[in-house]
Amino acid sequence: LKPFWLKPSNRQTRVFLRLVMGLFYSNWFWALCSVCAGYVLHWAFAEVDVSGSYFVESLQRLLSNDMLKSVSTYEKSFKDYISDASADVNLKEATDQQVTDNYYDLATDFYEYGWGQSFHFSTRFKGETFREATKRHEYLLSDHLELRMGKNVLDMGSGVGGPMRSIARYSGANVTAITINQYQTNRCRQLTRREGVDHLCTCMRADFTQTPFADGTFDAAYAIESLCHLNPRGPVLKEALRVLKPGGLFFTYEWVMTDKFDRTNLQHLAVRKGIEHGGGLPEMLSASDAVQQVADAGFEVLNHYDLVDRAKAVHLENNIPWYQPLDANAGLSLETFHSSAPGRWLTHALLVVLERVGLSPPGSVGTSTMLRDAGDNLVLGGVQEIFTPMYVILAKKPL
Repeated sequence: LKPFWLKPSNRQTRVFLRLVMGLFYSNWFWALCSVCAGYVLHWAFAEVDVSGSYFVESLQRLLSNDMLKSVSTYEKSFKDYISDASADVNLKEATDQQVTDNYYDLATDFYEYGWGQSFHFSTRFKGETFREATKRHEYLLSDHLELRMGKNVLDMGSGVGGPMRSIARYSGANVTAITINQYQTNRCRQLTRREGVDHLCTCMRADFTQTPFADGTFDAAYAIESLCHLNPRGPVLKEALRVLKPGGLFFTYEWVMTDKFDRTNLQHLAVRKGIEHGGGLPEMLSASDAVQQVADAGFEVLNHYDLVDRAKAVHLENNIPWYQPLDANAGLSLETFHSSAPGRWLTHALLVVLERVGLSPPGSVGTSTMLRDAGDNLVLGGVQEIFTPMYVILAKKPL
């Protein structure tokens, strides 16, 4: 005998139960439940940057960003290699600067929501939190540049200014941050005022190949994972040389392909193309080419090395790979939940639902798909050791 709830007495009840069971077995239903559960966990446990409302604020900005509809324009710039890993990424109509500006209209809120205010990777060791590692990465830069109170510093490609504010607090130096993207500039100014460091920090919109500063304005300059948006690097490096005082130091963390990258290996090429597509980049350089371009611009190269290799040598079995927050095989960390593979999937599922019902702007899903492409291929590049996001180059303007 069947229980009474499995033998409904009228047609309306049978239809209702079929709808309920259909919903229960629906992928949409479980995707939405998973999203809600994931974000409840994150809200309860994850570390935030500024205040308890920071996570909610980031999500609200992401869901109200009307510029996401321009994802089709961005994709058009890369149409030649989205479907062909061996195609030439440089065969595109837009300039590197235009693509970068368009990219950050799309990506800024996703980055801040998933990564915090500092849009860069870091080395890390067991027992160190994600935020602590981020700060240490920025302090290393400050130490290399010998920053202190009274020095004037230029941040070339600043994002929303997280590293600028951290470095200014740590060193006491005056830091001017430039980005080509107006949306990021507005956000940088808002956060700098909120955090009370606007007496040390200035946010400006500028193309880092054509800045408004006089010759010899700055004591030091740096670029954190930003020069990869330009190939060749010559114009921005020569601009850095121009605005530095004689003897001024220049430091960069570079996204480059390592010596293990094989240009004839189609899998390696596909990984590189995926990173370029998801990161809004022209073709990435090798480490040796990046160093050579710094020298060709007129700098004296003082030191260069892969910080990934140095971290492995220092931390040994306690080393945490730089790509761990993105890696699906690294286990679930509540601290970096939304940047993790499960977090990215849940965010994507949420955006599919919200865009379908009109609660998030058109282009949300397309932008999420683009950024997931970067995340997946960054992990592959790290695991295969063919890519590093932190090749250090320290140089000096000759006297």
